[in-house]
Amino acid sequence: MIKFGLVVMACLFLTSSYSQIGTGKVEEPKKDTAKTVRVKRVPTDGMDETVYFAGMNINQSFRKLEENVAPYGDPLAYRVDEVPLLRTGFHLGMRNRFHSLATYEVGLSWDKFGETYNYQAEEDDSSFTYTNTYSYISLPVQLYLTHGKDLRYFVGGGIQPMLAMKYAYEEKYTDSLGGQFESTIKSADRMSGLTVNLIVSAGVQWRFSKLFSLYAIPSYVYGLTSTFGKEESYKHYIRAWNFRCGLTLHIPN
Repeated sequence: MIKFGLVVMACLFLTSSYSQIGTGKVEEPKKDTAKTVRVKRVPTDGMDETVYFAGMNINQSFRKLEENVAPYGDPLAYRVDEVPLLRTGFHLGMRNRFHSLATYEVGLSWDKFGETYNYQAEEDDSSFTYTNTYSYISLPVQLYLTHGKDLRYFVGGGIQPMLAMKYAYEEKYTDSLGGQFESTIKSADRMSGLTVNLIVSAGVQWRFSKLFSLYAIPSYVYGLTSTFGKEESYKHYIRAWNFRCGLTLHIPN
């Protein structure tokens, strides 16, 4: 019986070896075919993060101009025909959502406002043009009603204290013979040191990744105090449309 058993085992071994040689195939270990599943980011309301932003701003100002009180005031004369100028600047700050319906914003901004006057004589080729540009560093603080997550809407307003940095007056004159004359005055002496504005804003922010979003916020700026000093000829109050846009960085708390 022992011999018979050994013979059977030998036959089975030879049969298995012959099968592998005949087919030319050797079984390989199975590979792990499981795929790594990428977890999709879930939109949040942003209350668990700190948000920083930076971008550019465009101002179109159409100031309110009044004659100052005696003994400093002068008639407005041709200044009533001044038209708004487009001026650009930049800004940065922090915008955080502290409630499902509310967001606060604190910023630092380099703002410019201005107006221009252009006169063209009808009887000859003489002309006269000037521009006024007012530059400020401002600290706008706003409070928004807020709705949405990745696509977020803002409506609100606040206050904008501004520190005067520079006043620039540029004029160009062409006489009837074609001669051209130019002059520029740059100074902050005629401006009041501090100006305060009210702001009303409405905008949108679109979050396209875990860390970044884009925003666009138009605003209306209403000056409460004159940009000129108390002894200047005129009282000059800012009235302007402001448009801000830029990039936002989201940092988890």
